[in-house]
Amino acid sequence: MVFAPLHIGKLQLASCVLMAPMVGLSTRPFRILARRHGCALTAAEMVSSEYLVRSEPSDREAHRVLEEEHPTALQIVGARPAVMVEAAAMLVDLGADVLDVNMGCPVRRIVKGGGGAALMKDPALAASIIAGIKARVDVPVTAKMRAGWEHGGQEAIVLARALEDAGVDAITVHARTREDRHRGAPLLCVLRAVKDAVSIPVIGNGGISTPADAVTMLTRSGCDGVMIGRAAVGDVWIFERIAAFLATGREPGPPSGETRAETLCLHLRLLIEEEGEKKAVILFRKCIPHYLKGIPGAREARQRLCSAGSAEEVTRTARQLLAPGS
Repeated sequence: MVFAPLHIGKLQLASCVLMAPMVGLSTRPFRILARRHGCALTAAEMVSSEYLVRSEPSDREAHRVLEEEHPTALQIVGARPAVMVEAAAMLVDLGADVLDVNMGCPVRRIVKGGGGAALMKDPALAASIIAGIKARVDVPVTAKMRAGWEHGGQEAIVLARALEDAGVDAITVHARTREDRHRGAPLLCVLRAVKDAVSIPVIGNGGISTPADAVTMLTRSGCDGVMIGRAAVGDVWIFERIAAFLATGREPGPPSGETRAETLCLHLRLLIEEEGEKKAVILFRKCIPHYLKGIPGAREARQRLCSAGSAEEVTRTARQLLAPGS
């Protein structure tokens, strides 16, 4: 079975394989790498609408989309419609190809403020946010939600219909509930129910780490695309592997140790360009465990790399561990 590329509003994508927005991980360097390795639409980590509208213009530049990132989605989180609309317009001015609204974040401080997954319990408010943004911006508007507030609820179906009526161009469903967070198998039955309830594109997210996982989600739920999150950190090649498998039925082989080491080094180098060496080396420690998945002695290797104090030490150690003898 061949799976068609995805349309989101007026935006035609190269495939139906997308990146999920991830706090602390969906940095610009990672988005650039993902685009180079087959990701049809990258996504930046969520930004607070309240922060954005209060920020100085110079601070907002950190969110500008660079030429080599396009197409990319910028995501906002919040609960006050007027503020969300203003923040959305700011992100579109900064180059967003898609404006995404976070309706799935389970983090307590976000939910307490009425944003993220809390919007699943107030579909009227969620719809008013989407309608306001659609009236203000001229790029596709999407929403990312959960399979429910808790197991057994109908929030996802009710919300999906309300958002479609409000004009949203596509919906992404992280096929786990708020209480599940990132644990457990994806609830493909809920994803199927959402897909059956609306006529707009529905993108599935959660639990995809192989091309076979992507095919299972697409075929069993009927969704129109898949969104990859944490499985892509340290394995940016997953986008091209899944895209190739969906298009041809054949999966490219895994990257060599040398390729993995050089990509790790490039990722760090791009992060240094953004943040400076000292800060980049610290921030990159979040990514190191992902690059070491599956290698012998990964725990000791992680300790060595995370204790490195300079970029030169990180890159030298990475090459020794991942590509010995190269």
